[in-house]
Amino acid sequence: MTTIVREFTYTKANGETSPRKCIEISAPRKNNLMLDVAALDEEELALVVDVLDDIDDYREERMKTIGDLVKWRTFKAEGIS
Repeated sequence: MTTIVREFTYTKANGETSPRKCIEISAPRKNNLMLDVAALDEEELALVVDVLDDIDDYREERMKTIGDLVKWRTFKAEGIS
């Protein structure tokens, strides 16, 4: 994944605007993004779950090093210009 820093003006529903600088973690989507694991047997499924858990644990541990520097926020796509 290439990290991209975006600068934009955000407009709240009440019309208030503010300049923002953010790193987009996931693009807004109309539908849920999911891994289809229906065809996996139990052993394969366990492997996928273990890998995803490891990734999540690593991300969580690494985020602790910058946790005091950044804030998680969500922005409605229609408010970004």
